[in-house]
Amino acid sequence: MSEGTILVLGTGQFAGRIVFDLAATARERVRVVVAGRNCDRLDWLRAASNGRAFIYGSKACVEDCRLDMTDPDAITAC
Repeated sequence: MSEGTILVLGTGQFAGRIVFDLAATARERVRVVVAGRNCDRLDWLRAASNGRAFIYGSKACVEDCRLDMTDPDAITAC
């Protein structure tokens, strides 16, 4: 099966919960991209999620993308 991509918009608690759960439970290869404005939180979500994926032996790969939804040019970057 080919790798799919899931885009999670936002860096708040709900987005974090979704990303952490995906990282811990993915049994098929999946690329999870977290997009938001808060660079520090993006770094944390990426690092913590990939660590969780490693611990649980999951096939998720979490990436981050700095995104300001008020900038139309930035939307195509992710």
